Amino acid sequence: MSAREGDLTSGKKGWATNAADPALSDGARGTLADPVALSTPSQLAAVLTRELHVCRRYGRRLGLLLVQARVLGGEHPDSPPLEERMESLQQAMGRRLVARVRGTDQVYRVGPQRFAVLLGDCGAAEVAIVQLRLHEVLNGPYGLDEHLLYVGLSMGSASFPQQGGSGTELVQRAEASLSWHLGPWADDRYRAGRIAPGGDAVPVNPN
Repeated sequence: MSAREGDLTSGKKGWATNAADPALSDGARGTLADPVALSTPSQLAAVLTRELHVCRRYGRRLGLLLVQARVLGGEHPDSPPLEERMESLQQAMGRRLVARVRGTDQVYRVGPQRFAVLLGDCGAAEVAIVQLRLHEVLNGPYGLDEHLLYVGLSMGSASFPQQGGSGTELVQRAEASLSWHLGPWADDRYRAGRIAPGGDAVPVNPN
């Protein structure tokens, strides 16, 4: 059985358990599929609505996990402007995410800086386990342009049927539960709560 055919909540080898995996470098991700692109949360809600029809028909559960990134550090004087590298960062994160969920799960990029993962037949407890394990491999350094960017995550979740009965309800519940998870590399300004509002990536820059 391949890693992507395993059980994400079981901790089997190959799943989201090792944040130091060298295969997670940006350069090693070129052969992986990118997440499916959606423009707005309403499009994500429409996708969820279709999936919920199947869930009701077969008595299945469905988990939704939202992931959003913010740059916390790692800026180098010789690096190109952060704005020029954000797309590369998002692509690297999307491929890292695709690599760490089951082949039956669905990964979407919603707008420029948010990802959504649809976790088949997962309730709230299983989604919480997946969230913790994905946090280990998504939250941290990304190698771009021969330099590292350190990323912190905002993650939120919801599950059907416990926490919502429609696509819109699930999206709203997951968005309401978004909270920031800062790694040990976050500088003191972020730890003191000086994080700019909104979802845009923010470079650590004393100026």
